[in-house]
Amino acid sequence: MPVVGRGSTTATLVALAVMMVGCSGGGDDTIEASVATPEPIEERTPSEPPEADPSEAEEEADPSPPPIGDDEPLYAPLPELTPDPDNDIPDDLEQLILDAYADAYNNEFTAYSTGELDEEALRRTHAFQAFDDVAVTVEEMQASGVVERSGDSAVSRVFVRDFQGGSAVLRECFTIGPATGDYDRTSGELVTAAEQGEFARDWLLELVQLPQEENGSYRVVDAARAETTGCTQ
Repeated sequence: MPVVGRGSTTATLVALAVMMVGCSGGGDDTIEASVATPEPIEERTPSEPPEADPSEAEEEADPSPPPIGDDEPLYAPLPELTPDPDNDIPDDLEQLILDAYADAYNNEFTAYSTGELDEEALRRTHAFQAFDDVAVTVEEMQASGVVERSGDSAVSRVFVRDFQGGSAVLRECFTIGPATGDYDRTSGELVTAAEQGEFARDWLLELVQLPQEENGSYRVVDAARAETTGCTQ
């Protein structure tokens, strides 16, 4: 990452000196330059350089994201999900949708944090484009040798922002922590840190019935970052 604001102080001073000489004087006046004869330099025995203070070196070192501890979750846990008493959705149906989202969230982020895809579990919670997106992402992570860790991130709120019978859009509001990112699955070292901040993501769930099922269930069919940040309606 480039260091912003770091320039060549010497070059700046030289350029400034040239400008000052070019702008001094005027007309036909002649500026005579006198060169003084330098005094002889007394020979001195060079002294030993002072030893560096280890504490100062540590203070000047670039800070790195704090590692995620072994006792921390692999990904951001969900808050308690309960129906909104102010909307028109029956509580039992809204809770069913929220539970379907929670199962999908856990299946998806378990795949990202372990680098392993449980297709049977994922098909119970994802369908169509959403299933393909997760499968491709995990395949790419396996090829790159990384897993995602987001235990220091947090999901602050999840709510149903639109409902039309067999279709529901849920908004998830979350904050990405400094240690969240892709980690080398062998060494455990951070490879790429995620962008920190507060974000929102929309999950589209639809009532889907697979051929081998007697009854359909709400599954995630698409998910994407919302254009707006924060937790607005």
